Amino acid sequence: MYSIKQYQDVIEGFEKIPSIPKRPPTFMEISGYPHFENVCSNILRFFLDTSEIHGLQNLVLKSLLQSIGEHELANQLTDAVSVRREETTIAGKRIDIVIECDSLVIAIENKIYHWLHNDLEEYNRHIGFKKSTTSKRLLIVLSLRPENIQTGNFKNLTYEILIPVIRKNLESHIVTGSNHYITHLNDFITTIENLYKPTPMNKEMFHFIADNYSVIEQIQRECKSFLNDIYNAIWKLHEKIPPKGVHVKKWIWEKWVLVHDFDMGNEIMVSVDCGIDFKSTSVEVFLRQGSVEKESYLKSLDLFSGDTSSYVQTGRGGYIIYKEETAFFELDIDKLAATLNGILDKIKIIDKGHD
Repeated sequence: MYSIKQYQDVIEGFEKIPSIPKRPPTFMEISGYPHFENVCSNILRFFLDTSEIHGLQNLVLKSLLQSIGEHELANQLTDAVSVRREETTIAGKRIDIVIECDSLVIAIENKIYHWLHNDLEEYNRHIGFKKSTTSKRLLIVLSLRPENIQTGNFKNLTYEILIPVIRKNLESHIVTGSNHYITHLNDFITTIENLYKPTPMNKEMFHFIADNYSVIEQIQRECKSFLNDIYNAIWKLHEKIPPKGVHVKKWIWEKWVLVHDFDMGNEIMVSVDCGIDFKSTSVEVFLRQGSVEKESYLKSLDLFSGDTSSYVQTGRGGYIIYKEETAFFELDIDKLAATLNGILDKIKIIDKGHD
């Protein structure tokens, strides 16, 4: 068991370590889609298609060819005749992306995190049947990390090689007007970069945690113990408060707060929150944001005296009309239950607006 002084020393040391700024999330990361191969393949198909409305013509398709060393083909490239997703082979297998140009057919198997188990030989046969005698075929496994390709006709291309080429070509691309699709493409390639680039490590923080790990573990255990005490206190309080009627919803928010929502009818909602945390115990009555006829209802409450129009807006949305706090170590569940019960009993349901 460590002393409070040892805990304080560790905390003071932690506060002195400069933090590494977190990188801002991309829109794809916010949406929760960066690991989905189908989503990435859909985006690639759109930008590989030279006839799409992105206005980048063959920029991404040209970058793809340059990335696998086909510079002559890239220089000769004009437009794609078609770009298709999930093309089905004779054996019922599906190729992620198939691109057809005048004298070129490209098949792409896109891999983000799934391991490569596709029937590449079947894809090879399918593309061989489709191409004309004058067409060149390129078979590509596009992957986040290098893949061991056993099928000789397939080439492995990693995003780590492709992405910088696209970025470089984007820099020299002449933008006419406002092209928000360039923003979308930049968001996509930044998302992919975040998947293969290592997260920068705060070495000073790493050594600090390694050197103080046992003390940090003990602090975590003590915090967990205190949190469990608080959660248990909320549930004990919950059990001591009897139901207040059909139009009163009783529930626990985030394990910390016992909530009573009074549906007054006519879109008036009054809430009574009783919260317990490390700093204090509080009971708060507030009118939820969106409630109408606030003034007329507040005047009907016998809970307060004075000017009831001077309620204070709360950050949670709504208006505080009553609040009392006590220090955490003065917590007495029986007394708190009696106080809360007294407040709840003073709030009367308005009959109008209910069926």
